[in-house]
Amino acid sequence: MAVKIRLFRIGKKKKPMYRVVVMDSRRGRNSAYIEKIGFYNPLTNPADILINKEKAIDWLKKGAIPTDTVAKLFQHSGVALEYHLEKNKADEKTRQVEIQKWEMARKIAIDQKRQAEEEKLKKQAEEETANEPVVEPEADEPVVEEETVEEEKSEEKTEE
Repeated sequence: MAVKIRLFRIGKKKKPMYRVVVMDSRRGRNSAYIEKIGFYNPLTNPADILINKEKAIDWLKKGAIPTDTVAKLFQHSGVALEYHLEKNKADEKTRQVEIQKWEMARKIAIDQKRQAEEEKLKKQAEEETANEPVVEPEADEPVVEEETVEEEKSEEKTEE
């Protein structure tokens, strides 16, 4: 039996959410699965990835093969690093150091992504304000401010 770790679609039409499951590779996408090991929601920003690391590593040790998408999810959640360290029999101190390095690099990458997104939004806002057409009154017509018109009407009423 070929076992794969893959996505199981749940959610409404045009609003996908996925379970990360272990199942026989010969079965259909939404057929019965062996075990649920996580959850993935691509619609949120950033995407929600919740994976039980112990179960995932246990199934990887048993020979389950993750699909390409699930492998990327494992990289984003740190499962791939932990499995790699465990597979290469790294001692506990080395594991802790490598996991801390990975977490710091991940935080830096997320901060850079957010800053780039904020800068992009600022540039778009500046371009929109710069591209607004400026309406200048024609020289032949006198410029009348709304406040003066309202003041004149109130003066006429007081005179009467």
